[in-house]
Amino acid sequence: MKKTLLLFLLLVLVCFSACSMLDPFPIDYSESKEPNGKTEKSGESSMAAPSKPEPEQAGISDADYCTSKGFRVEVLPGGLIKLNGDSDELIAGTAAELDDKLGEAVGYSDVIDSINQNETIKEEYRKILIDGLNNLEKNGLNADLRILNYNIKRLVVQELPRSEIEEISGSENTVAFYRMKDGTVVIPNDSDPAVAEKKQISILHEILGHGMTETTLEDESIRISKLFIMDVTGEGDQRTIAPKLIAFSVSEGIADTITYYSLNGNYDVSYDAEVFQLEFLRNLLDLDLSCMIDDGATGIIKAMGEFGFEAPQIFVLNMDAETAARQADSKQYDGVTASRNIQMLVSEYVDLQRKRGVSAEEIEAHIRNVFEKSSFEEVVVDSILRLEVFSVSELKEQVLSSLNPDV
Repeated sequence: MKKTLLLFLLLVLVCFSACSMLDPFPIDYSESKEPNGKTEKSGESSMAAPSKPEPEQAGISDADYCTSKGFRVEVLPGGLIKLNGDSDELIAGTAAELDDKLGEAVGYSDVIDSINQNETIKEEYRKILIDGLNNLEKNGLNADLRILNYNIKRLVVQELPRSEIEEISGSENTVAFYRMKDGTVVIPNDSDPAVAEKKQISILHEILGHGMTETTLEDESIRISKLFIMDVTGEGDQRTIAPKLIAFSVSEGIADTITYYSLNGNYDVSYDAEVFQLEFLRNLLDLDLSCMIDDGATGIIKAMGEFGFEAPQIFVLNMDAETAARQADSKQYDGVTASRNIQMLVSEYVDLQRKRGVSAEEIEAHIRNVFEKSSFEEVVVDSILRLEVFSVSELKEQVLSSLNPDV
């Protein structure tokens, strides 16, 4: 059972990497292995209930059913069943849940020391990373740096011709990629100034961005920004359980937000929609960026649930759907767009605040302020396909005008 679960989860990660062809900074999960060192195989897997289950399992909840099968789960707001592990195997968690594996806290100076001690890092990349860390510290980012420090210690930066990177990734839009399993970042060795600028962004996005929340530790997948859930179908004794990875849009949004601050705001982000939506949610609910990085999608869903949102996972899943459409090279997208996702978020927020007795004037002032604090003037969902383009100021007026006349 344990091997099946781990094999399936690694397969999910490989499949997701394969559909990231338009991602300029994809993470490469190929060559991932099970704890016994066996390379994973292609194909789908699910964990079905035994053909002759114990009679008492028929009347229990889905979460308790997962527990009876040896999974460690937690029910999140909205009824989402978070997968924490199979028996004692850690699958994913918040930074705090990794204390026993990551050890004592580290500071920016510790990470810089690790950069200087890693002799495989070229001087030009050493400077990019240290400057980026100094900017993050200057901008007040107080996130947990233990995963990043671990990744820095094992980091290898490999330079390849851009043509070879495109051939490996299967896309001419790929600038760089990250092999999470062995901590290798692959970037182009071109001398073209335009490529050099992309190399800097690639280094920061992959190493500081993803490297702060994602790693492979003791052959286990650590994905703080993403979230593993249990997809349970069927009823009673005939339930089927399948782990499912969600919130990859949150992962990219957080990584690009970190990149943005590591460049002191001098960066036209690649993941407009993801960064915009996370920033909007953060300002709407007054969430701390450092906590959002440390707790990832789990923290977002819990915070929304505590505020009163009935099904907070919908916000994340809508983000995922648009991100997936872009990365799958979809020419059009018929699902919930980023602008519509914000409108739905605000609508429920207004209803919750009204029930609490907050005045219409206070609600309107807060929503207006959230829009005006945005780092964006325009949001472009995929610069190549242009699945959606909208002005933030125009969206603000649409949102405010859509409220009832007394607001």
